[in-house]
Amino acid sequence: MKKVNALVKRTTAAILSAAIAMGVILTPAFSKEAHAADTNITMGSALEIPNNSFVEGSVDYNDPSGGFRWYKFTNANNCESVAVVTVTASTNNPECAVFNSLGGSDGKSTYAWPCATFHVGMKAGETKYLKVSNGTWKGAWTASVSISPEEANTFETAKKYKSGKRINGKLNYLDDVDIYKIKAKKTGVMKIAITNNENHYAVEYTVYNKSKVAKKNGDVLKAKTAKTKMKVKKGQYVYVEIKRKNVAFDTDLGTYSIKTKIK
Repeated sequence: MKKVNALVKRTTAAILSAAIAMGVILTPAFSKEAHAADTNITMGSALEIPNNSFVEGSVDYNDPSGGFRWYKFTNANNCESVAVVTVTASTNNPECAVFNSLGGSDGKSTYAWPCATFHVGMKAGETKYLKVSNGTWKGAWTASVSISPEEANTFETAKKYKSGKRINGKLNYLDDVDIYKIKAKKTGVMKIAITNNENHYAVEYTVYNKSKVAKKNGDVLKAKTAKTKMKVKKGQYVYVEIKRKNVAFDTDLGTYSIKTKIK
């Protein structure tokens, strides 16, 4: 057991150091309360993982609970946010999944060997749950959570750009939606090119006029570029919305770019 604990601590330190370097976890702290007892065997008894913090968990052979451990985390921001949830296994490969408060799955389950990361969209004040299962096998792991505000997902919060400016964006979780507000530099036809930088899934785009009425819509297949155009007047705003096409089948992050030009 001492060797397992030492390995867990070394693994935790390495993961946190890498996460801090990437800006994922800003001020990690170990939650002693969550590690105090293995009573978190149901969703109702889930133990809290504070934001920018981590907990340690484990199960023994033939655990009477079936090898389940439940954790929960809450978005304390007053806006929609994205939670980065990471489970790192030090022994075996526990199965992990994230659920909403009604018990519905928030993405596909996966195995944490050596680690698994979920990007979870959360409404203001929302609580979600992490389930770690190791069955009848002995296992140990660490679970960390980092929650940050999500931007540019409504017409009101859309980021502003001028035509001709390249936009680089990223879909941070399954049902993430990004909206951009682009101002025409001159009167003419605005040509819009949306490039899907990923190789795993398609993204969907919608172009709205200044009145926020949808005028153009289409899909951008993996590693492809889709083009559309719209007549504009100088100073007029055009809105471009980007979201994942098949949200139920992929949990990977997605990057894309938008180029505009007026002729």
